[in-house]
Amino acid sequence: IEDTASYSGRVGRITLAEHLDTDDPKDLPGSVGSYWLTMEAPISSRKEFDQSVSECFDIADDLDRCWIYATGEPFLAVRVVISFPQAPDGWSGNTRDLRKQLLHREGGLDAEGIETRSRPWMLAPRLPLRNAVEAIHQYRAASSATRTLIELHYQALKSTQGEARLFFLAKGLELVRALLAGRTLKDKEGGLPEAVHRELRRSLGWLYDMANNRIDIRHVILNPQGPELHRPLSDAERSDFRKDADLVLRGFICDTLDLELPIIELVDARTKD
Repeated sequence: IEDTASYSGRVGRITLAEHLDTDDPKDLPGSVGSYWLTMEAPISSRKEFDQSVSECFDIADDLDRCWIYATGEPFLAVRVVISFPQAPDGWSGNTRDLRKQLLHREGGLDAEGIETRSRPWMLAPRLPLRNAVEAIHQYRAASSATRTLIELHYQALKSTQGEARLFFLAKGLELVRALLAGRTLKDKEGGLPEAVHRELRRSLGWLYDMANNRIDIRHVILNPQGPELHRPLSDAERSDFRKDADLVLRGFICDTLDLELPIIELVDARTKD
Protein backbone atom coordinates (compact mmCIF):
# COMPACT_ATOMS: atom_id res chain seq x y z
CA ILE A 1 0.00 0.00 0.00
CA GLU A 2 1.44 3.34 -1.06
CA ASP A 3 -1.35 5.56 0.32
CA THR A 4 -2.39 4.33 3.79
CA ALA A 5 -5.07 7.00 4.38
CA SER A 6 -8.15 5.19 5.69
CA TYR A 7 -11.73 5.93 4.67
CA SER A 8 -15.15 5.71 6.28
CA GLY A 9 -18.42 6.10 4.42
CA ARG A 10 -22.13 5.56 4.85
CA VAL A 11 -24.43 3.08 3.18
CA GLY A 12 -27.92 3.81 4.46
CA ARG A 13 -27.70 4.28 8.23
CA ILE A 14 -24.55 2.13 8.49
CA THR A 15 -21.04 3.60 8.63
CA LEU A 16 -18.31 1.40 7.17
CA ALA A 17 -14.72 2.07 8.16
CA GLU A 18 -11.43 0.47 7.17
CA HIS A 19 -8.42 -0.09 9.41
CA LEU A 20 -4.79 -0.93 8.66
CA ASP A 21 -2.42 -2.03 11.41
CA THR A 22 1.13 -1.73 10.06
CA ASP A 23 2.55 -3.16 13.30
CA ASP A 24 0.93 -6.52 12.59
CA PRO A 25 2.56 -8.72 11.41
CA LYS A 26 5.64 -7.27 13.10
CA ASP A 27 8.11 -8.94 10.73
CA LEU A 28 6.80 -7.11 7.63
CA PRO A 29 8.03 -3.72 6.44
CA GLY A 30 6.50 -0.25 6.23
CA SER A 31 2.91 0.01 5.07
CA VAL A 32 2.29 -3.75 4.97
CA GLY A 33 -0.07 -4.87 7.70
CA SER A 34 -3.36 -6.40 8.80
CA TYR A 35 -6.50 -4.91 7.24
CA TRP A 36 -10.09 -5.14 8.43
CA LEU A 37 -13.47 -3.40 8.20
CA THR A 38 -16.08 -2.38 10.77
CA MET A 39 -19.79 -1.53 10.45
CA GLU A 40 -21.45 0.75 12.99
CA ALA A 41 -24.79 2.49 13.51
CA PRO A 42 -26.33 4.58 16.32
CA ILE A 43 -28.99 2.58 18.19
CA SER A 44 -31.66 3.98 20.53
CA SER A 45 -34.48 1.47 20.19
CA ARG A 46 -35.23 -2.17 19.45
CA LYS A 47 -36.67 -1.13 16.08
CA GLU A 48 -33.43 0.66 15.13
CA PHE A 49 -31.46 -2.37 16.30
CA ASP A 50 -33.46 -4.74 14.08
CA GLN A 51 -33.22 -2.38 11.09
CA SER A 52 -29.48 -1.90 11.51
CA VAL A 53 -28.76 -5.61 11.83
CA SER A 54 -30.79 -6.27 8.68
CA GLU A 55 -28.92 -3.50 6.84
CA CYS A 56 -25.56 -4.92 7.94
CA PHE A 57 -26.47 -8.29 6.43
CA ASP A 58 -27.53 -6.64 3.17
CA ILE A 59 -24.36 -4.52 3.03
CA ALA A 60 -22.14 -7.52 3.71
CA ASP A 61 -23.84 -9.37 0.84
CA ASP A 62 -23.42 -6.43 -1.56
CA LEU A 63 -19.88 -5.75 -0.36
CA ASP A 64 -18.81 -9.29 -1.17
CA ARG A 65 -19.84 -8.63 -4.79
CA CYS A 66 -18.70 -5.02 -5.10
CA TRP A 67 -15.30 -5.71 -3.54
CA ILE A 68 -14.43 -7.30 -6.91
CA TYR A 69 -14.53 -3.85 -8.53
CA ALA A 70 -12.25 -2.34 -5.90
CA THR A 71 -9.70 -5.15 -5.51
CA GLY A 72 -10.27 -7.74 -8.25
CA GLU A 73 -11.85 -10.44 -6.08
CA PRO A 74 -14.78 -10.90 -3.65
CA PHE A 75 -14.36 -9.72 -0.06
CA LEU A 76 -14.75 -13.33 1.07
CA ALA A 77 -12.70 -14.83 -1.72
CA VAL A 78 -12.43 -18.56 -2.32
CA ARG A 79 -9.20 -19.90 -0.82
CA VAL A 80 -7.55 -23.27 -1.29
CA VAL A 81 -6.80 -24.88 2.07
CA ILE A 82 -4.96 -28.20 2.28
CA SER A 83 -6.82 -30.84 4.28
CA PHE A 84 -6.32 -34.53 5.00
CA PRO A 85 -9.73 -36.26 4.93
CA GLN A 86 -10.07 -39.49 6.87
CA ALA A 87 -12.49 -41.13 4.45
CA PRO A 88 -14.63 -40.36 1.37
CA ASP A 89 -17.66 -38.14 1.99
CA GLY A 90 -20.39 -40.09 3.76
CA TRP A 91 -17.96 -42.80 4.93
CA SER A 92 -16.09 -43.45 8.17
CA GLY A 93 -13.26 -45.79 9.01
CA ASN A 94 -10.21 -46.60 11.08
CA THR A 95 -7.70 -44.65 8.95
CA ARG A 96 -6.74 -42.18 11.70
CA ASP A 97 -5.91 -44.88 14.26
CA LEU A 98 -4.14 -46.98 11.67
CA ARG A 99 -2.00 -44.02 10.51
CA LYS A 100 -0.91 -43.35 14.11
CA GLN A 101 0.04 -47.01 14.60
CA LEU A 102 2.08 -47.04 11.39
CA LEU A 103 3.83 -43.77 12.25
CA HIS A 104 4.66 -45.09 15.71
CA ARG A 105 6.12 -48.25 14.20
CA GLU A 106 7.84 -46.81 11.12
CA GLY A 107 8.44 -43.17 12.07
CA GLY A 108 7.83 -40.14 9.85
CA LEU A 109 5.93 -36.88 9.84
CA ASP A 110 2.28 -36.83 10.88
CA ALA A 111 0.76 -34.53 8.25
CA GLU A 112 -2.49 -34.49 10.23
CA GLY A 113 -0.70 -32.51 12.92
CA ILE A 114 0.14 -29.65 10.53
CA GLU A 115 -2.35 -26.81 10.32
CA THR A 116 -2.30 -24.91 7.03
CA ARG A 117 -3.94 -21.47 7.02
CA SER A 118 -4.63 -19.40 3.94
CA ARG A 119 -3.82 -15.72 4.35
CA PRO A 120 -4.63 -13.39 1.44
CA TRP A 121 -2.26 -10.58 0.48
CA MET A 122 -3.16 -7.62 -1.68
CA LEU A 123 -0.61 -5.24 -3.19
CA ALA A 124 -2.38 -1.98 -4.05
CA PRO A 125 -1.62 1.73 -4.35
CA ARG A 126 -4.33 2.70 -1.83
CA LEU A 127 -6.84 1.24 0.59
CA PRO A 128 -9.94 -0.07 -1.22
CA LEU A 129 -12.99 0.85 0.85
CA ARG A 130 -13.72 4.21 -0.83
CA ASN A 131 -14.02 2.52 -4.24
CA ALA A 132 -15.97 -0.40 -2.76
CA VAL A 133 -18.57 1.88 -1.14
CA GLU A 134 -18.96 3.80 -4.40
CA ALA A 135 -19.40 0.46 -6.17
CA ILE A 136 -22.19 -0.50 -3.74
CA HIS A 137 -24.08 2.73 -4.46
CA GLN A 138 -23.67 2.25 -8.23
CA TYR A 139 -24.58 -1.44 -8.03
CA ARG A 140 -27.82 -0.71 -6.18
CA ALA A 141 -28.83 1.80 -8.85
CA ALA A 142 -27.73 -0.32 -11.83
CA SER A 143 -29.94 -1.74 -14.55
CA SER A 144 -31.24 -5.30 -14.42
CA ALA A 145 -28.81 -6.37 -17.16
CA THR A 146 -25.81 -4.92 -15.31
CA ARG A 147 -26.83 -6.53 -12.02
CA THR A 148 -27.25 -9.85 -13.82
CA LEU A 149 -23.77 -9.50 -15.30
CA ILE A 150 -22.31 -8.72 -11.87
CA GLU A 151 -24.04 -11.80 -10.45
CA LEU A 152 -22.60 -14.04 -13.19
CA HIS A 153 -19.14 -12.61 -12.56
CA TYR A 154 -19.56 -13.05 -8.82
CA GLN A 155 -20.74 -16.65 -9.13
CA ALA A 156 -17.72 -17.41 -11.35
CA LEU A 157 -15.28 -16.05 -8.76
CA LYS A 158 -17.05 -17.80 -5.88
CA SER A 159 -17.19 -21.20 -7.60
CA THR A 160 -15.04 -23.91 -6.06
CA GLN A 161 -15.31 -26.17 -9.11
CA GLY A 162 -13.11 -25.17 -12.07
CA GLU A 163 -15.64 -25.95 -14.81
CA ALA A 164 -18.41 -24.07 -12.98
CA ARG A 165 -16.17 -21.00 -12.90
CA LEU A 166 -15.51 -21.30 -16.64
CA PHE A 167 -19.24 -21.72 -17.37
CA PHE A 168 -20.24 -18.58 -15.43
CA LEU A 169 -17.45 -16.59 -17.09
CA ALA A 170 -18.69 -17.72 -20.51
CA LYS A 171 -22.29 -16.72 -19.65
CA GLY A 172 -20.97 -13.32 -18.59
CA LEU A 173 -19.08 -12.94 -21.87
CA GLU A 174 -22.26 -13.71 -23.77
CA LEU A 175 -24.06 -10.89 -21.97
CA VAL A 176 -21.13 -8.49 -22.46
CA ARG A 177 -21.23 -9.19 -26.20
CA ALA A 178 -24.89 -8.16 -26.28
CA LEU A 179 -24.28 -5.02 -24.22
CA LEU A 180 -21.19 -3.73 -26.04
CA ALA A 181 -21.87 -1.17 -28.76
CA GLY A 182 -20.93 -2.01 -32.35
CA ARG A 183 -22.04 -4.22 -35.23
CA THR A 184 -18.98 -6.46 -35.53
CA LEU A 185 -16.99 -8.24 -32.86
CA LYS A 186 -14.00 -6.05 -33.71
CA ASP A 187 -16.14 -2.95 -33.15
CA LYS A 188 -17.34 -4.33 -29.82
CA GLU A 189 -13.79 -5.18 -28.70
CA GLY A 190 -12.80 -1.60 -29.48
CA GLY A 191 -15.41 -0.45 -26.96
CA LEU A 192 -13.60 -2.09 -24.05
CA PRO A 193 -11.61 0.21 -21.74
CA GLU A 194 -7.99 0.88 -22.72
CA ALA A 195 -6.79 -0.67 -19.45
CA VAL A 196 -8.39 -3.96 -20.52
CA HIS A 197 -6.62 -3.89 -23.90
CA ARG A 198 -3.26 -3.37 -22.19
CA GLU A 199 -3.70 -6.44 -20.00
CA LEU A 200 -5.41 -8.88 -22.41
CA ARG A 201 -3.41 -11.92 -23.49
CA ARG A 202 -5.85 -12.94 -26.25
CA SER A 203 -8.60 -11.34 -28.33
CA LEU A 204 -12.31 -11.16 -27.59
CA GLY A 205 -12.90 -13.42 -30.59
CA TRP A 206 -10.59 -16.04 -29.11
CA LEU A 207 -12.55 -15.96 -25.84
CA TYR A 208 -15.83 -16.64 -27.63
CA ASP A 209 -14.21 -19.39 -29.70
CA MET A 210 -12.99 -21.13 -26.52
CA ALA A 211 -16.35 -20.67 -24.79
CA ASN A 212 -18.20 -22.41 -27.63
CA ASN A 213 -15.66 -24.99 -28.76
CA ARG A 214 -14.15 -26.55 -25.64
CA ILE A 215 -15.86 -29.33 -23.71
CA ASP A 216 -14.86 -27.79 -20.37
CA ILE A 217 -16.95 -24.64 -20.81
CA ARG A 218 -20.33 -24.61 -22.58
CA HIS A 219 -20.92 -27.15 -25.35
CA VAL A 220 -20.09 -30.86 -25.29
CA ILE A 221 -20.91 -31.99 -28.83
CA LEU A 222 -18.80 -31.04 -31.86
CA ASN A 223 -20.59 -33.39 -34.28
CA PRO A 224 -23.77 -35.30 -33.31
CA GLN A 225 -22.79 -38.09 -35.70
CA GLY A 226 -20.83 -40.49 -33.57
CA PRO A 227 -21.07 -38.36 -31.47
CA GLU A 228 -17.81 -36.44 -31.73
CA LEU A 229 -16.96 -34.37 -28.65
CA HIS A 230 -15.21 -31.03 -28.38
CA ARG A 231 -11.65 -31.30 -27.16
CA PRO A 232 -10.73 -30.04 -23.68
CA LEU A 233 -8.84 -26.85 -22.91
CA SER A 234 -5.08 -27.07 -22.74
CA ASP A 235 -3.43 -25.76 -19.56
CA ALA A 236 -2.38 -22.59 -21.39
CA GLU A 237 -5.86 -22.07 -22.85
CA ARG A 238 -7.47 -22.55 -19.43
CA SER A 239 -5.13 -20.03 -17.80
CA ASP A 240 -5.63 -17.43 -20.54
CA PHE A 241 -9.40 -17.89 -20.64
CA ARG A 242 -9.81 -17.47 -16.89
CA LYS A 243 -7.57 -14.42 -16.74
CA ASP A 244 -8.91 -12.65 -19.83
CA ALA A 245 -12.60 -13.44 -19.29
CA ASP A 246 -12.40 -12.10 -15.74
CA LEU A 247 -10.62 -8.99 -17.01
CA VAL A 248 -13.20 -8.32 -19.73
CA LEU A 249 -16.13 -8.69 -17.30
CA ARG A 250 -14.45 -6.58 -14.63
CA GLY A 251 -13.42 -3.90 -17.10
CA PHE A 252 -16.84 -3.66 -18.73
CA ILE A 253 -18.64 -3.54 -15.38
CA CYS A 254 -16.28 -0.88 -13.98
CA ASP A 255 -16.75 1.18 -17.13
CA THR A 256 -20.54 0.83 -16.91
CA LEU A 257 -20.58 1.84 -13.23
CA ASP A 258 -18.06 4.66 -13.82
CA LEU A 259 -15.48 3.04 -11.51
CA GLU A 260 -11.71 2.87 -11.79
CA LEU A 261 -10.62 -0.56 -13.05
CA PRO A 262 -8.44 -2.22 -10.40
CA ILE A 263 -5.29 -3.85 -11.79
CA ILE A 264 -4.00 -5.25 -8.52
CA GLU A 265 -1.53 -8.00 -7.74
CA LEU A 266 -3.04 -10.67 -5.52
CA VAL A 267 -0.87 -13.10 -3.59
CA ASP A 268 -2.18 -16.07 -1.60
CA ALA A 269 0.25 -16.73 1.23
CA ARG A 270 0.04 -19.85 3.39
CA THR A 271 1.66 -20.37 6.76
CA LYS A 272 2.28 -23.58 8.62
CA ASP A 273 2.01 -23.93 12.41
